[in-house]
Amino acid sequence: MTGFVARRVLDPHLVDDLTTEVFLAAIETADRYRARLGGETAWLVGIARNVLAAERRRSARQLDKDRRAGGRRPLAPTTSNV
Repeated sequence: MTGFVARRVLDPHLVDDLTTEVFLAAIETADRYRARLGGETAWLVGIARNVLAAERRRSARQLDKDRRAGGRRPLAPTTSNV
């Protein structure tokens, strides 16, 4: 599974995190596995595809947020004398 993820993600730390997410998702959804629909490997690959897609969406949202904030001066911290 690590190889599957590593072929699609460049950052080795992210590969580790996403591979962990795949197996955690597999553990959490193990009761829904149906052997008649495909083998364990196909099931894990399906989970990995979903985890990778979720990461791509998250990354795209972050990139959009960074792009929108780019070039803007951060707000100065406020101090209150109450």
